[in-house]
Amino acid sequence: MHLCLARGPRRLFLRTPLALHQPAPGQPDQVVPASWTLTLQGLAAATEYIAAMTEVVGVALVEGGRVLAARRSSPPALAGLWELPGGKVEPGENPEDTAVREIREELGCAIAVTGWLNGESAISDVLRLRVAIARLTAGDPVPAEHDAVRWLRAAELGQVTWAGADVPFLAPIRDLLGTM
Repeated sequence: MHLCLARGPRRLFLRTPLALHQPAPGQPDQVVPASWTLTLQGLAAATEYIAAMTEVVGVALVEGGRVLAARRSSPPALAGLWELPGGKVEPGENPEDTAVREIREELGCAIAVTGWLNGESAISDVLRLRVAIARLTAGDPVPAEHDAVRWLRAAELGQVTWAGADVPFLAPIRDLLGTM
């Protein structure tokens, strides 16, 4: 189903899954009832919300040549797997603020983001993971949402079973730790 947002030769359509496009020649239009209204401001807000909620920030918290790994306790499919702690970017939030907030909520400590690893990894069809590099600025990590945390040196990264989305970042983390 397509939703016509404008009339005329330059029509835009909202199409699932969450993409704007122009119709191809010969593509049928969908008539929208007059009671439906969609402003550009509303569309921009919806697009920002959707884009923000698809980004997840993991945090490579580095200290003393080690990185902090956190063991998931839920959902059941991921319980027992290790990950870089973090979470979803909320609407209107920038990824660096997400990293700081998530570590405060999940581990009860404060961090400063010092950089980002290159690339991203798919968590699902609608979620993608980026990884921030950070250092502790206050407190010690105490898990609130995970059942364990562990500091790992580069040679120890393979000693735990990682969540699939984190695996592509292990080589760059190993390289980063190797330079410390």
